[in-house]
Amino acid sequence: MKKVLLILLGILLLTGCRVVANKTEYIKATYKKSSSTGYFEDNLKFYIDSERELDIFNHEYSSDKSNNSKFTEIEEFRNKLGDNTIFVELFEESSGGIELNFKTIDFNNNKVSFVIEREVPEVSTTDMAYWFIVAVIPNKDLQGINLSDWYTPSRYYMD
Repeated sequence: MKKVLLILLGILLLTGCRVVANKTEYIKATYKKSSSTGYFEDNLKFYIDSERELDIFNHEYSSDKSNNSKFTEIEEFRNKLGDNTIFVELFEESSGGIELNFKTIDFNNNKVSFVIEREVPEVSTTDMAYWFIVAVIPNKDLQGINLSDWYTPSRYYMD
């Protein structure tokens, strides 16, 4: 039996296959909007766990109330609610030339955080960049996770 397992392991290694146990691939997306005026009050972190919360978020960032570039793409994730929670982190950059790359999601210390790589060019532009970093995380992966660093849209805008 040990020989069979060693032979199978050898074949996997020789063919370049690798075994990854219990690795969940999360839905991740990055959206950039530009404006010549301020858009966000702060860099904010939201979690959206219901259609009501998504509607409140939409009111703030996708409606005519958001007089700059509207973030309507959040609607693409509505059908993911129920078994999942949508996380959105907002960033404001002083130059539209600055790029953000969403690398991964970190669950250290029982908290959710995004690992973002920031690329700053040598020359700046006069517009500002507003980033919506989005992840969809299954609720089963959030058991025991502390979300105190994140707001629901209702908690932030209605309290």
